[in-house]
Amino acid sequence: PLSAADVERMSIYDAIARSMPSGLPIIVKEARAAALLRAGGLQLYDSEGQVAAGDAITWINQREKLERCSGGQRHLVQMLSQLAKLSRDPDDANGSTTVSARGVLPPQPVLACDELLVSLDVPTQARMLIIVRELASSRRAAVLYATCMVEALELLCDELVFLHRGHVAERGPKRKLLDSPHSVAAREYIEAHKSIPSVGRTEAAVRQEMTKVREDVVEQLRI
Repeated sequence: PLSAADVERMSIYDAIARSMPSGLPIIVKEARAAALLRAGGLQLYDSEGQVAAGDAITWINQREKLERCSGGQRHLVQMLSQLAKLSRDPDDANGSTTVSARGVLPPQPVLACDELLVSLDVPTQARMLIIVRELASSRRAAVLYATCMVEALELLCDELVFLHRGHVAERGPKRKLLDSPHSVAAREYIEAHKSIPSVGRTEAAVRQEMTKVREDVVEQLRI
């Protein structure tokens, strides 16, 4: 996690580029950082918070400070920093591939995400889910996603493991576990979560937004 000192001293570029391979030229790091910011939908505003100010390339070139971001925007930048680890090797000639982790991660990488969508609005949630899915697919990486948000599981995961008091209470395919859990702990939690009216609305809104922005996000990731 970013500390208060990190936020005060770091630029948005530094926060993302620190996760990239050290051997990458700065110009490549800058291009990839800007692409991730565009894909994630980050937008900074003027001092009054009313008018959009600049774009990803401008913030990268000017080394805009991270402290200018809101709490939710800082969370977005931190998540993009983790995703930046899935960067193509400099010698990878396949420019049409979204990303690769060759030389950065093990041959079968695992992308660990802890509460990826916390503090993000619906449009940004949609973009982050698309980014994770695209990066994982292009790199053939497994995604380990820890969350208490059932709606996020609907949109991202195939297999689920339900933990209760530090132990595995149940595991299995997503649809089976969410629709007919056999453990008491999983059943009570899922039923309680789904009884919250906003849960279904949020899932539907994120799903609709994912359809709307997917083409743009995928295009931005082709760097």
